[in-house]
Amino acid sequence: MELNQGNYVVLHTEKGQECGWVVRQPRNLVLAQPEVDSSATVVRKGTASDFRRWQQLKETVDDALKLARSKARELQLTMKIVATHYTFDRSRIIVTFGAEGRVDFRPLLRELGTALRCRVEFRQIGDRDVEKLAGEIGRCGRALCCS
Repeated sequence: MELNQGNYVVLHTEKGQECGWVVRQPRNLVLAQPEVDSSATVVRKGTASDFRRWQQLKETVDDALKLARSKARELQLTMKIVATHYTFDRSRIIVTFGAEGRVDFRPLLRELGTALRCRVEFRQIGDRDVEKLAGEIGRCGRALCCS
C-alpha cells in the first residue's frame, strides 16, 4: 500500500479500529493521536466517508464528555473529567480524569456503559496533565507545558 505524509489512514490496534494521519514516511509510521499504540497496523487508506465519520465522532465525543461530567456530579465523585476519546469503530470510549488519590468510579462506569452502549475505560492522570488538558496558563504566561 502506497502511503505518503499527510495521508489519512484507518488502523487496527489492540483496542479496536482507530484513525490517524501519516506524519512521517511509512518506514517509521507515527500517528497523530497519542492514544494509539505504536504497534498499530494500517488496515487501509482513509476514504471520504471515513473522514465524515471521524468528524461526526468528534461531535459525539463532546456529548459523551458532558454526559460523563454530569453523571460524575450526580454521583458526587471527587474527580475532574478532562477528556473522552472514542475508538474509530465506537467499540469503546476512554475517559481521562484527574483526582486526588483513588476514586471508586464503578457506579459511573456502569451508568456510562449503559448510556453510551460501549465498553468504557477510565484513565487517571496527574495534576499537571489535568491542567495541560484543561488549557491552563503557566507561571510564564504561556500554555502550561513545564514539568
